[in-house]
Amino acid sequence: MIIVVSASSFSLALFRPRSDRRDERGSIAVYSVGIIIFLVALSLVLIVPLGDSIADRRNANTAADSAALAGAGACADRIESVYRKARSLPDKKSFWAQFGKPVSSYCQGVSREAHDYARSNNATLVSFTTTGSLRFRAAVRLDTYIAGTDQRLSSVATAQLTFSKGVCVKNGSLGVKVNGYCMLSSDDFHTQKTERQNDKPNRKIEVKATELEQEATVEVRLVA
Repeated sequence: MIIVVSASSFSLALFRPRSDRRDERGSIAVYSVGIIIFLVALSLVLIVPLGDSIADRRNANTAADSAALAGAGACADRIESVYRKARSLPDKKSFWAQFGKPVSSYCQGVSREAHDYARSNNATLVSFTTTGSLRFRAAVRLDTYIAGTDQRLSSVATAQLTFSKGVCVKNGSLGVKVNGYCMLSSDDFHTQKTERQNDKPNRKIEVKATELEQEATVEVRLVA
């Protein structure tokens, strides 16, 4: 049997109409748009909660830092005020009566400052403790919940006092810095060393008003 295939039939077998090709391109375009919309929606679902989580963590850290700095700063202000008051007193006895007490005794109630600063950052002060005589640790918890959960983020920060000028700490008590020594009272004694590092007998240091700093400086900074 002989089969005859015309040229026109052969062309139809090899090539589809242009209208079919346009329909196919349209389908691909619609499909691509659908994929893009899906990916964008998925990104939003993943990124928005992640962004909220990062913001919450930053807020919790800020609240803890602020609380620790506020409490330690209040203590620093009180110590500077004590020194300022002592310098204004008329006699040595009254002057030295302001010192020689544990540093913590000058800082009672400073947790109120920490509480207020935590509250101003939408957080609750969980605890405020003194670690050593010069460090203050604040623990806070955000008032807002993590999105989609019943949990709230917490954070902890520690601030430290540094006695830069005028005052010092000796055996955990507040003293006065005089000629490189930390004195707790007018009767404080110190051991001097010779150039050969041999101890001399203890001697009493007489403090003159001109040897005292005009102002005390207590610095506050965050520590790990």
